[in-house]
Amino acid sequence: MNLTLAIVLGAAGAILILVGAVGGGFTVPGISMPPVGVFPRLISFVVGAVLVVFALGVYEWDTTGGPGATTTAQQPPSTSPATQAPAEWQPSTDQYLPDPVIAPVVTPPGYEVYLYTDVSTAASIEAGLSNGQNVAIICTMQGEPVTSAMTGHTSSLWNAVAVDNGTVGFVPDVYVDTQTFQPTMPHCDSVLNSSTSA
Repeated sequence: MNLTLAIVLGAAGAILILVGAVGGGFTVPGISMPPVGVFPRLISFVVGAVLVVFALGVYEWDTTGGPGATTTAQQPPSTSPATQAPAEWQPSTDQYLPDPVIAPVVTPPGYEVYLYTDVSTAASIEAGLSNGQNVAIICTMQGEPVTSAMTGHTSSLWNAVAVDNGTVGFVPDVYVDTQTFQPTMPHCDSVLNSSTSA
């Protein structure tokens, strides 16, 4: 949807810039542009440039996954969580940064995203998270790449999060609506170092 808008805005902007540059008097498929004076040429050029810049912004927003980006639910592992070994490190509530980022889980209604003990879908499952459930992002780490089936976006970024009941674990960043694919909190090593030195 955003890509279509970017194309329409870009095409309209390009036509207006062309009118501003040559003064009209040309025909493009389905549109005949009469000759225009100096002032309308100037206005056309400025408005066209604004539309092209706006189209580029919409395109960038669409390709980098703005708030409208959607993700799909993660499939449960084939093995039982009870038989899997616990992770080497599990964040605890005393390792919170002063202001964790609060963001909702994004998954189709009726499906759950899993909260793991490590940055891998092979790790033990701590809890199931439903669509719209808020989590507090404590820190971030790189781990197993996870791909969203709906957007096709792949990311190895994982968020260490805490949920309302105090459970803490890791969830793939592609299933948390942080409005960016970049880390929203420092690396977990920084959090561990700051909490142990405090």
